[in-house]
Amino acid sequence: MFKMEPFQRVIQEVARERGRQDEKWGESHDAKHSLQDWLNIMRDELGEAQNANSQDECLRELIHLAAVTVAAIQHWGTPHV
Repeated sequence: MFKMEPFQRVIQEVARERGRQDEKWGESHDAKHSLQDWLNIMRDELGEAQNANSQDECLRELIHLAAVTVAAIQHWGTPHV
């Protein structure tokens, strides 16, 4: 059965990281990226997670990856199905 509480905690962490990214880079910064740029940023974040020296560091990088993925979707939208 799907447990909502852990899911909500993860989503809150990703949302917090998105806020941090917007504070650091500014919301207008996202518009400068092509979809390929976003994919490259995601690869970089995944690489940082793969090279992490601890589980905590890996999890932080995965949150960064999720937040970057959200940023790309926020900018480019969802697919038309």
